[in-house]
Amino acid sequence: MPRSDRLFALAYLLAGPKRHRLDDLVSRLESTPRTIYRDLAALESRGFPIERVNGTYRLMDGAPPPALPLTARERFLLLLALGNPSVEHQPGLRGDLRRLRSKLAGQIGDGARVAVLTGPDRTGTISPEVF
Repeated sequence: MPRSDRLFALAYLLAGPKRHRLDDLVSRLESTPRTIYRDLAALESRGFPIERVNGTYRLMDGAPPPALPLTARERFLLLLALGNPSVEHQPGLRGDLRRLRSKLAGQIGDGARVAVLTGPDRTGTISPEVF
């Protein structure tokens, strides 16, 4: 498993209420104890506070959940899906969709924001420089 995927998986495992022993993490992530120790250190260096109690690990209460590691193309496609009129007209979702679009667009960049706002259902074209 690539390191970035393993770090993401480790962060999500530790984010739950359950405490995990090292051998559980090694087994679930199909790794070695040394690699898990390095990954725990990497998460801590990135601001994830890890609680260690009697040989178990979990993220401290109130720690931010790990960000979903989407590529720019995946975020762009998600924005396009959110712009689908059938999704947009679902009762009670308008405000949530608007906030989600804003969060995603802020992570993609100006070129993608323009492409999403003028996407296929509005102009029939998608700006290729987004990809």
